[in-house]
Amino acid sequence: MTKTTETPIEREPQLIALSRLTLSPLNPRQDVTEDEVATMAASLRAIGLIQNLAGFAVSGGEIGIMAGGRRLRALQLIAQEDKTDPATVMVPVILAADAAEAEAWAGAENLVRAPLHAADEVRAFATMAQGGASETDIAKAFAVTQRHVKGRLKLAVLLELILDALKANEITLDVAAAYTVAKTPERAIEVFGAIKDSRISDHPPTIRRRIVGDAADGTDRLVKLVGREAYEAEGGTVNEDLFGEQVYFEDVELLTRLAEARIAEAAQALKAEGWKWVDGTFDEPEWRVTEKMGRTYAEQPEADEVEAERYEELGDKVEYGEATTAEEEEFEALRAKLDQEIWTERQKVFAGAFVFIGHNGQLEIRRGYVQPKYIKAAEEAGVPSEPAHPVRKRQAERAVFGEADGRSRQGADLRGSDRAPRQARAGPRHPDLRPVGADLCRIDPDRRQHSGCLQCAGGG
Repeated sequence: MTKTTETPIEREPQLIALSRLTLSPLNPRQDVTEDEVATMAASLRAIGLIQNLAGFAVSGGEIGIMAGGRRLRALQLIAQEDKTDPATVMVPVILAADAAEAEAWAGAENLVRAPLHAADEVRAFATMAQGGASETDIAKAFAVTQRHVKGRLKLAVLLELILDALKANEITLDVAAAYTVAKTPERAIEVFGAIKDSRISDHPPTIRRRIVGDAADGTDRLVKLVGREAYEAEGGTVNEDLFGEQVYFEDVELLTRLAEARIAEAAQALKAEGWKWVDGTFDEPEWRVTEKMGRTYAEQPEADEVEAERYEELGDKVEYGEATTAEEEEFEALRAKLDQEIWTERQKVFAGAFVFIGHNGQLEIRRGYVQPKYIKAAEEAGVPSEPAHPVRKRQAERAVFGEADGRSRQGADLRGSDRAPRQARAGPRHPDLRPVGADLCRIDPDRRQHSGCLQCAGGG
């Protein structure tokens, strides 16, 4: 019959008086500093002895500890500090059957350690910190990084019922962290109780939103427009989770007033340009507002033959990374010259402008709109206007080629472009839009078909 050997986990520990325990020569931790022992003692006071010692009976009734040397020293220090008789302190010890088994355990003890549950870590780290231990001390005591300690200590503000739920694996660590955005325990208890049995109980973003209520988060357009610095300068308060991942602007009324001020400032600047009317709003004007309006467009200087050739030459070099610094600067200067928008005083007499907050939180301006009652007078005065929403114009302005000179305006919303569509002038080709054949582009019959152009590809 084969003899089965018990593992330390399967073997029941025995309670042995601390006075009988000594450090075995087999213990790999023979040299431990006083600071390490003190830190371990603080840990034991905080959470108790959660891992048994392992020992082997030696002569004289003593038990040599070959796994748990620091814990043994820490227990002895605690007894000394508390003036407790070591003979009365009973310590759970798993005993090895023989010297060979004891040696095997001593080697394995440093390789395999059962990690603490996150909830236990939070409580243990917090207790040590309250006792004066630094993050470095705690990290050393638990063999973890300081960053790990810092993260757990941030969760120490959580209520016991949330930590209990974390310990019971009813919620995840991310869900627990979401509750750190609560400014009062009452608010955390209220939300936790309201959603604990619902489908949103395991969705951190929704939990944060429920806690902060109507506060605006960092993705809000008003927040992007106003900015945190300007908001706080006016006395606005923010609420952010302790991990710095989410920031909420609590005074939505103040945020709104500051955004209105920014819009009003931009509108005033437009009025100073001489436009007949200026409409400043939070949102882009709706179709029903502009569908009956006309649109007049800014003029742009045309390149002469020499400039056009040079612009195309430089554009090719820039596109393929072959331009020198001087050539790049020359190209940018030419582009700035050719990209000027020229509005005449005659246009401003009849047309107006919109200013609003774009999706990215930046102010956007749309000039050149002619109200229906002024369209006839504008035409009689020699200011031609076109319908603001012709289908062909919208398709052209939304095309991959964002400007008539052939350059791509990545990420730009061209639905409100103030520039009149015109024949393509010489310029650099977009690197992803190569001519692929002799067929004409469906948008611009003066341009050859380009790969990547949805209209050329038949996207309609």
